[in-house]
Amino acid sequence: MQRSALPILAALLALSFGARPACAAAGSLDTTFGSGGATITTLTTASDINGVFPASVRLQSDGKILALTNVSNGPGTTTDVLRYTTAGVLDTTFGSKGIAALPTTLGNESMTIQSNGQIVVAGVSTSGYTVERLNSNGSMDTTFGSDGVASASLGGRAAGSGLVVLVETNGDILVVGQLLPAGRRQPAQTMLARFTSAGSGPQFWHERHDYRNRQRRLLCSGRDFYRRNPGC
Repeated sequence: MQRSALPILAALLALSFGARPACAAAGSLDTTFGSGGATITTLTTASDINGVFPASVRLQSDGKILALTNVSNGPGTTTDVLRYTTAGVLDTTFGSKGIAALPTTLGNESMTIQSNGQIVVAGVSTSGYTVERLNSNGSMDTTFGSDGVASASLGGRAAGSGLVVLVETNGDILVVGQLLPAGRRQPAQTMLARFTSAGSGPQFWHERHDYRNRQRRLLCSGRDFYRRNPGC
């Protein structure tokens, strides 16, 4: 994909990074960061651009900043991880000139950092819940799943909005999100999947959010409802 014309404000207002002018008031922009306290990054030149959508920002132990974003450009969309130095400029030692484009485009994406510095990105793809793992330099960790990507089928269900990823102390990866109702009058559900640290063998847990049945329990206290539904 082409990169260079629609700017994205990375929302990196670094009030906690680097030195600050002695006269700076608390809560003001850190003018030593980026340009006047903010960094703008250009990601695409597509004339039919649909949007750039930042999804997550994380801080590495060395103070460098990771930003996760989706870029929708004409016929395609990419999921990118950007890394900035503590001064608010793209870290050219990461990925390609500071940007790592993931091989699988994700929606509802979320990001976390492992204790060893590897970067874990999870989201929804055409294969279901998908986890992608990068090395600390922005390259794909090919020891994880299949060339750095692992997926868990949703069994034909559609994913709702919102998804969170967490790495356990043993390196296993937890992904939790919403499943939309399978049909009319069916409940929404929470789906929790766990991938091993190698990206294999996801395990699943489902929790029902059955608003219809909750309503029925409330209605069961009414005499008219009981007469129509003696099995209530």
